[in-house]
Amino acid sequence: MISNDSLKQWERQRRNIAEKTIFIATKILSSVIASTVSDGYKWCVEAIRQSVYAPLAMEIEMSKVVVLLKQGDIKMQQKYANSILHLN
Repeated sequence: MISNDSLKQWERQRRNIAEKTIFIATKILSSVIASTVSDGYKWCVEAIRQSVYAPLAMEIEMSKVVVLLKQGDIKMQQKYANSILHLN
């Protein structure tokens, strides 16, 4: 099988564009759709988990932790990081 033909390259390029778009949309929506950024990210992650881009959900959860750190919300960041890693 040809693993790097032009169709495969096109599919890979489209998937990368879609993933970047989802990341940007999550960053924008998370601060608007809920009372807190954390709740907004939670909603976005749940929606993404139900889509064909479900593997992207974990990366977005980690992105949320970074956002919480930048905002100085250490307690929420620790709680969320522990829930991602199932350390509770």
